Amino acid sequence: MKAKEAKHPYLTVLESQLKTAKLKKQLLENRINFLENKNISDCCHEYNEDQIVILDTKSVISSLDRVIKEKEAYFIKFMQKFIEDCDEMESNFDRVKEDAYKKAETDPAIKDFLGRIFWDNLENNIEAKVEFYKLIKQKL
Repeated sequence: MKAKEAKHPYLTVLESQLKTAKLKKQLLENRINFLENKNISDCCHEYNEDQIVILDTKSVISSLDRVIKEKEAYFIKFMQKFIEDCDEMESNFDRVKEDAYKKAETDPAIKDFLGRIFWDNLENNIEAKVEFYKLIKQKL
């Protein structure tokens, strides 16, 4: 059954991969034949080698496409969560910081944690500020 008949994208991809693997196998077998038979013209050998390079290049491109799609999807999810965290932090940072200082009066671990913060650096680095916010909120 052809993948197109099944109308399933995964089957289409598998069918394409199988076709590519069979073509590459044939080209590699041709390579052996051309190398063993010196009376075959160099033109045939060069054409076959070019086809192998093209096939390998297409495979690398296909792999990179898959990696790019996965990373883009991850990046989009990450950015959505990061934006949510930033929005929450911007609305609650001062209150959480104030609560942390109040709790630090009775909790030496929080007092020590707050004492290690370089506040100027934190204000200039949004990723660090979000991470600090999440950590201190967790400790409260």
